[in-house]
Amino acid sequence: MASEHVVQAGIYPHRTDQMIAWTRAALEGAGHRYTFLRSLHGPEADAALANADAVIAVIGEKWDAGQLARLERCRLFVSPGVGLDAIDLQAAADIGIAVCNQPDVCTDEVADHTWALILACVRKVPWLSARTAGGTWDRTLFEPMPRLRGRTLGLVALGRIGRAVAHRAHAFGMRTIAYDPYVDPALAARAETELVSLDRVFAEGDIVSCVAPLTPETRGMLGERQFGRMKPGAIFTNTSRGGVVDEPDLLWAVDSGRLGAAGLDVLAREPADPANPLLHRANVLVTPHAAGFSDQVVDDLQRLAVEEILRVFGGGFPSEVAWANRGLMPGGGRIAAARAADA
Repeated sequence: MASEHVVQAGIYPHRTDQMIAWTRAALEGAGHRYTFLRSLHGPEADAALANADAVIAVIGEKWDAGQLARLERCRLFVSPGVGLDAIDLQAAADIGIAVCNQPDVCTDEVADHTWALILACVRKVPWLSARTAGGTWDRTLFEPMPRLRGRTLGLVALGRIGRAVAHRAHAFGMRTIAYDPYVDPALAARAETELVSLDRVFAEGDIVSCVAPLTPETRGMLGERQFGRMKPGAIFTNTSRGGVVDEPDLLWAVDSGRLGAAGLDVLAREPADPANPLLHRANVLVTPHAAGFSDQVVDDLQRLAVEEILRVFGGGFPSEVAWANRGLMPGGGRIAAARAADA
């Protein structure tokens, strides 16, 4: 098997030295070369990217057609994690590059974090804790605090994460509804979740949780129309991407009392602008894009990337679950061309 070159641009910012060393050992142990880049700029990066057979990309605001053109021979592009909003899938397909993500890597983590935000908002945990620590022991602060059993959780999207959130909701005795025009109705039925319109999700949900990917279709999708339909005092959480929500409209819903509380793990601008008014509302809980994290995820991001690369370098195609632009490149792109050349 010929030696191939893997270039990694950036890495998930946890245990970085350890994970770089592990990845290098795994790839070099299989007979391949590994280059780690901390920046996409400069002659070193230009040369490495031009000669890469596969790329693991964590940094890069947008891998558009211009940026992808730097990958002169790359046939596999791995984007660790679930989100694909940083890469133009069609542009990659047009030049024959297969793009893989890791759709299962943090399903449980995001579902758990969604529920952490829901419970914190419903039970007022951070606010009651802060008041108690400040010397206030006042039971009148409890109200309103509705029981979860019998309430309705509305989900914006019913993919892997949405179904995991719904499964947890059923343990609390809740009804679940969801808006997702793309999900297989059979999967929704197995998740015991009724598929409804987006308007119904917001009108009927006592709690609405957004777990939708950021795409051109979903950018700014949730705004005044949706928040204006919510029950007074309802709760909204977002553990997907900040760009799905129109933040000024969300702020209106918070300030007007339409929302009783909001739990946000993502914002339109990250890191958060300290002047963002959502950070300074007493009934808004914000965490720093932490939903997808766990100690195990740090390991899995690199392990899954290496597995896909070695699968392709070994003469195969990417796994079906991970190959994000497969439908855009029916001929198999550069991977198929390399297989044919080796035949």
